[in-house]
Amino acid sequence: MIFSSTLASFLSVIPGLQWYAQSPPTHKSRTTILPLTFHLRHLHAISNSSQIIFHDVPSNSEAMSTREIQARRAIVHRPSSSKSFHRARLRSMYYSESEILDWDEDEILGPDVTSRETLLELAKMTNNAYVERSDPAWYSLGDHWNNDTLPFGWEPDADGFRGHIFVSEDNSTVVLSIKGTSAGLFVGGGGPTVKKDKLNDNLLFSCCCARVDWTWTTVCDCYSSYGKCDQICLERSLVEKSLFYPVGTNLYNNLTYLYPSANIWLTGKGFLLYTVPT
Repeated sequence: MIFSSTLASFLSVIPGLQWYAQSPPTHKSRTTILPLTFHLRHLHAISNSSQIIFHDVPSNSEAMSTREIQARRAIVHRPSSSKSFHRARLRSMYYSESEILDWDEDEILGPDVTSRETLLELAKMTNNAYVERSDPAWYSLGDHWNNDTLPFGWEPDADGFRGHIFVSEDNSTVVLSIKGTSAGLFVGGGGPTVKKDKLNDNLLFSCCCARVDWTWTTVCDCYSSYGKCDQICLERSLVEKSLFYPVGTNLYNNLTYLYPSANIWLTGKGFLLYTVPT
């Protein structure tokens, strides 16, 4: 699946992220763009101290898989100043005040979502976020993607954020494929991430302190009285370093550091980022 609006707030911390699917009305839009070839490039893990750890996959590794995706030009809008953007974000978080920001219009390459082949390749990447390279359920991406993938969160004791990172041969484009929620807490199965998946889902998309009945377990201590919870407590609960919100933004920031000139695309877990193709 391509990202939904499930974690819209998650992406709001990253400067300039709204993906505009329309192509700019210029002659450039009609120029033929060659497909991008991607390889599995990195492994990624979260340590017990919530630090992000990367491991490069050797180019001759059996874990390599390759994918080819058709791209197209599109317009995105990004804040003119990252410093001003983060200042405005903190002002909103701590003082509930807003300010006007200047935005720039940029042309970038994004996935051509009108292409059936492109959608199939992205779907395979999404599937692969749930399995390791050695798993029979892994879809081979062919010879066009860089199979030096960078998996993250697959250590034997890892129980949180996980997936794979694919990088184009020329390092111009990075695809971050993130595993979504695994079911199985009550029916069995689902793997080691089930508990944290449920915790994050309830924290981010539900009422984490609700006391519904004896079957309901709260995931934060922000209950204040019947039908009420402590807003400050809720806000602090959402930014714990081990939760998907900060882990995901830190992962994105790490990728921008590793590939400062690359376009970053997202697929898999339901995120909607502005200026990031998803």
